[in-house]
Amino acid sequence: MATVWLTYAWDDNEDQDVDFIAQELSETGLEVNLDRWNIQAGKRLWEQIEHFIQDEDECDAWVLYATPNSLGSEPC
Repeated sequence: MATVWLTYAWDDNEDQDVDFIAQELSETGLEVNLDRWNIQAGKRLWEQIEHFIQDEDECDAWVLYATPNSLGSEPC
């Protein structure tokens, strides 16, 4: 099973659109890592994200939810 990291702008998930897409991707057989699901409170955000997107054991590919919000977002 392939594991992906889903990148998106938080503004695009106000109505849980990104959560829905992540669930749909999961139903296709992908293991989806999403900050809301995988980041632990009390630890540094960017260090955790870096781990998920650079560690080959954690991530096979990245998925970018491309919207005007995400394309204009520096963190994305």
